[in-house]
Amino acid sequence: MNKTSALEAQPRTLSRAGVLRLLGAFAGIALAAWLSRSLSPGEHFSLLWLPAGLAFALTWKYGFVMLLPIMGGMLAWGALAQPDNPWVGLTAAAAEAIAVVAAVSALRWLLKIRGWRGIGSENGRLRWLLNFYVATLLIGALLPALLGALIFKLSGQFGSLAFGELAFVYWVIQALGTLLFAPLILSLLGASDDDANPIPFPPGFSELRITVIDALAGLAVIALAAVIFWLRRSGNDGYVTIVALAYLPLVAFSAMTQGARFNYMILTLAAVLMSTALVLTSDPIGSGRPTEPALRKEVFETLVLIFCGTLLAQILQAISSDRARALARLEDQAMREPVTGLFNEFGFGRWLDARDGQRAWLLVAVWFGSQERIGFLLGPANILSARRQLARQLGTYQPHMLATTEPGRYLLAFPDDARGHETVDSLFVALKRHQVPRENGDMIDMPGRVTVVRLPPGGGGSATLMTSTLMALEAQSAPVNANRPPRHDLTDDLLYRLADIASRSERVRTWLNEGRIVLYAQQIVAARADEADARQLAFEVLARLRDDQDQLLPPGVFLSIAAELGMMAQIDRQVVAAVFDYFRSRPEQLARVRKCAINMSSASLADPGFVGFVKAALADRGLSPQHFCFEITESQAIASPQLAQSTVSLLRAAGFAVSIDDFGTGFATYDYLKRFAVDEIKIDGSFITGLTNPNSTQYTVTSLGLDEEIIASIVRIAHRLNIRTVAECVSDDAVRRHVAALGVDYVQGWCVGRPMPLAQMFTESAPA
Repeated sequence: MNKTSALEAQPRTLSRAGVLRLLGAFAGIALAAWLSRSLSPGEHFSLLWLPAGLAFALTWKYGFVMLLPIMGGMLAWGALAQPDNPWVGLTAAAAEAIAVVAAVSALRWLLKIRGWRGIGSENGRLRWLLNFYVATLLIGALLPALLGALIFKLSGQFGSLAFGELAFVYWVIQALGTLLFAPLILSLLGASDDDANPIPFPPGFSELRITVIDALAGLAVIALAAVIFWLRRSGNDGYVTIVALAYLPLVAFSAMTQGARFNYMILTLAAVLMSTALVLTSDPIGSGRPTEPALRKEVFETLVLIFCGTLLAQILQAISSDRARALARLEDQAMREPVTGLFNEFGFGRWLDARDGQRAWLLVAVWFGSQERIGFLLGPANILSARRQLARQLGTYQPHMLATTEPGRYLLAFPDDARGHETVDSLFVALKRHQVPRENGDMIDMPGRVTVVRLPPGGGGSATLMTSTLMALEAQSAPVNANRPPRHDLTDDLLYRLADIASRSERVRTWLNEGRIVLYAQQIVAARADEADARQLAFEVLARLRDDQDQLLPPGVFLSIAAELGMMAQIDRQVVAAVFDYFRSRPEQLARVRKCAINMSSASLADPGFVGFVKAALADRGLSPQHFCFEITESQAIASPQLAQSTVSLLRAAGFAVSIDDFGTGFATYDYLKRFAVDEIKIDGSFITGLTNPNSTQYTVTSLGLDEEIIASIVRIAHRLNIRTVAECVSDDAVRRHVAALGVDYVQGWCVGRPMPLAQMFTESAPA
């Protein structure tokens, strides 16, 4: 295509297509010379010299190998047109060869030294055109004009003209032929990968667009040329000058509204009409005529009109094209995210509008985490490079569309066919174990959460609707270790359901932002009743949410919505602040606390700023960390174990205890004990309730024996690691004695006490 590298010499081989091209060029040159002489007002005078433009265009596109058919075609034309005058064919062949070699070489050199970077560069077409004028008008047309004038004078032809006059006429004819026809032919041939030189036109007929305005402007130019034709045909030459004054502004307007190809064709047709008018109404101009009619006013008037009109139209059209291209680049930049170069939400919306609506599509959302999280994992200096790397990696799957709507979130589109589904599944598998390198060369886990929506044929919506739908489904989708990403059909029912969820979610969001969190607590005591100490309290803080009717929402209602809204980290911070505020005003109660356990979601575990917030909040209230323990929930997927490991380490280094909640039911149960240095594990309640399952038998998976073995195994490993154990959901004293016999250190459940307001727990447990 239009590349600077095309200016370098390239080896070219002659194939069968190349031979046919040479034969076609030979015939085309000969035919062009015949047409040019037919459309000119004289036997030996060509007003529109088509071979000049054709010869330049063929040589520029296909290389100097075209000199052979060019010279051969000119010799053949001369031999057939004027067999008794061999100087005509020889002069034409030599002149065109010199013109082509000089103009092509000069233009290549000019483009190279001036750093022309192709049509896509700033003012790319105008700069090519201006250098084309210099190379063809001042060099390519001048040399053959001098040579042709010399040969004609030596041969005795055009004896009525002086050498300078003859050279000037030859230059005008050669220059006008190149100026008028070379850009037209190059625009019709278009650019391709194997061009010998860069062509400032796209391949095919992509710019041959005709709108109503284009058609009217083109018809106006042709109509004006037809009026000039009629005036000359009817003998009213005196009015031609007046009418010609309207030609230039009309050509200028036409050039600014049309594409290059259509504009060049209109210019050529208008020039042919005006030249034909001279053919039909003027006396022949030739070597046998006297000096007075040799340079007639009508000929020069037509030459000047065609020359100036062509020059003006081509320059204005190039400026208009470059301006349109610059505006298109600005529009493209507005649709792209500056760091990765991918489509942004605006670009995604454009794709939605322009996509093939006859087929279904798979829209895939991939979430790697916030920019802050990526920076914490890789270092702030590597955030931008990491985002570019993620974009490149996703691009290897060759999506039809790739966009990023925010840092860490990417959208891909694939056709809804077998190959598209296969690609989505392979992408999902790869993202489950996706890793990126840190500065020290270590690989760190950065899995991506994948959500897929099937966009039916003809279906759609705004980019904002699609993005919000994908985000809503992402929060509800299966965790990252599912076998394949869930597919969601974009139906009205889905949108209505999401709208209802959004309505409920918005109410929860409002209550959370208003700080309506209420603190509850449930005690934790020693498993052996004789070891319990009422003077030292251990408990887990539980959150309730007060709605606008002052009713308390249980955690099972509002926490799932908060997770969908991405507000779990906010809840964690509100609870931490509320707990610290409570004990700041009640130091006597804090003195009785052995352990105040605060739940920490996976969102906070992956939040690089969470530990800093906790430490600052504690310091502001003048509290000690030794009373507080943070519980991480093992049943939730942790997107980045490395980041979670760092958070746990920072908490313990700050003096806080750390506990693993729901131990035994998650994604990497024993791996957690290897990754995280914790102080306590809480055995999930499903194993505890299985101890009293009335349907248990020795052979069922919920049997007493199996649950005992699991609990005993957890206790044995925990004690070996010097980690305390807590049994959840202990419903009565019998279960309490049972887990105590298995070696569990502490218990929590209804046998100890139901959840109650935090202040009430201290009141009811006050020592006598």
